[in-house]
Amino acid sequence: MRDKWIIGVDIGGTFTDVALVGNSGTVYMSKAPTTPSDPANGVMDALKRAAEIISEPLSNLLGDTQRITHGSTIATNALLTRDGAKVGLVTTKGFEDTPYIMRAIGRVDGLSEEEIRHVMFLSKPTPLADRHLIKGVPERMDAEGNPVIPLSTEAIKTAVDELIEIHKVEALAVCLLNSWANPEHEQKVLDYVESAYGERIYSSYSHRLARVAGEYARMNTVLADCFVGPKVKQYLSHLEQQLRQAGFGGIFLLMQGNGGLASPEKCAPVATLQSGPAGGMLATSQMAQLLGHSQVITADMGGTSFDVGLYSNGYWRYATEPVFDRFRILQPIIEIESIGAGGGTIAHADPQLGRLIVGPASAGADPGPASYGQGGNQPTVTDANVALRILDPEYFLGGAHPLHPEKASEALQKVASVLNLDELEVAAGIHQIINGKMADLIRRQVIRSGYLPGDFVLYAFGGAAAIHAVGFARDLGIHTIVVFPTSPVFSAFGIAMADVVHTKMMTCHYSLPTDPELINSSLDELENELLAVMEQENFSQIANNFEALYDT
Repeated sequence: MRDKWIIGVDIGGTFTDVALVGNSGTVYMSKAPTTPSDPANGVMDALKRAAEIISEPLSNLLGDTQRITHGSTIATNALLTRDGAKVGLVTTKGFEDTPYIMRAIGRVDGLSEEEIRHVMFLSKPTPLADRHLIKGVPERMDAEGNPVIPLSTEAIKTAVDELIEIHKVEALAVCLLNSWANPEHEQKVLDYVESAYGERIYSSYSHRLARVAGEYARMNTVLADCFVGPKVKQYLSHLEQQLRQAGFGGIFLLMQGNGGLASPEKCAPVATLQSGPAGGMLATSQMAQLLGHSQVITADMGGTSFDVGLYSNGYWRYATEPVFDRFRILQPIIEIESIGAGGGTIAHADPQLGRLIVGPASAGADPGPASYGQGGNQPTVTDANVALRILDPEYFLGGAHPLHPEKASEALQKVASVLNLDELEVAAGIHQIINGKMADLIRRQVIRSGYLPGDFVLYAFGGAAAIHAVGFARDLGIHTIVVFPTSPVFSAFGIAMADVVHTKMMTCHYSLPTDPELINSSLDELENELLAVMEQENFSQIANNFEALYDT
């Protein structure tokens, strides 16, 4: 009998990973370079390589696939590179400057400790909506959710029409003061936008994303969703169209940063932030339970970044207010910390101080490290590993992408000549510095959690972690390192095993002692909203349990 497949896909900054999981328990994996200009091409390339591995045409593989689960860095990269939509914001009159005033901590959010120490150079991040594209409407809800100033349809029409018709915004964000307590006014804006513009404009509403008190983080969340939303939606539509044309007839689901899957229609683009690393945590949970490891450090080193998370006593933690590109976001995202320390991390010399500096900039997938032979001419961690003979240039990417040691040598010589060192000394220095940076990140995350690194087992995954794991584990006093056969595509493997999960957030204020019925009414409201979403996702509720209406 032919295997029926579940395919997990994880788009990284340098490589796109694919994991095939068959219903017989068979697992295959493949990689292809990420194609930043059109990430869908990288996905299709990785799927074609997977089809070659199982000796089937791509159409047969996709025809036998029940489900494709997809995690990506599309939203994250759009934020980091500021390559997003032109966003207009509707908010309560008098609060138009909230994204600019921020909170005091906004000045340092997202900065490294070294950057924070240079106080003279600290600056606030530029908000995701230009000031002239922020319109205030006269309305007010109090903190108890009682209407104080009604919101008129004329005020909504004036603000929305100006942003869309005159300023030609590509996405509309709506965040009204205290809409977390009562979303009635935001709902009025939503009703007008849907009736007047329908699918012509991407729009997002803070009460749908996070009914949580605190207008600054809530406003950031809806702005970020609008900033990345059109690009994410366009990419997903383009990818799904290519998959369907290539023979895929199954279910297409997205990975979220909360560790669960959702359909593209029910997944907010901002919820896909950190979706790839979340897959690594899911795979860690599965393997830790099988191996009996209660304390695990996850170390995911790819081509662009190094991601660290903690799995402790059967649980991972969710970040309270995760920071992306210096913006606090109100989404339930698995707590994973990242630094620019991947295989493509660039090294250079400081001629004045005579220092070798590594990162955080990356050569990425295009042009990539010098040894890729794609035009890169700056030395990277991968080039150092090639020079040190840690990487076999003939077997890189399973032999599908041979490296060029002579180009790695040329790039390293540029730094060596400035520092008066030989090529191997520079390569060894790069290797040691990057190990130290990764050790520092792990040490900081573990110690502030109240543990010691030696209390944990280290799971090393991603394309490059196994190369460096011994170096930084020795520095940290970690005694056990586990590298799995699926470690090169571990996040994609976890994404393939994920379940459908939907989350809602809500702030509720009560004076104690409180009637339990009041608390239950809020919980019932959340439950009913989630039940409605699950039903729309083709699940039915039977005896308080859900049963999928489709066969996977």
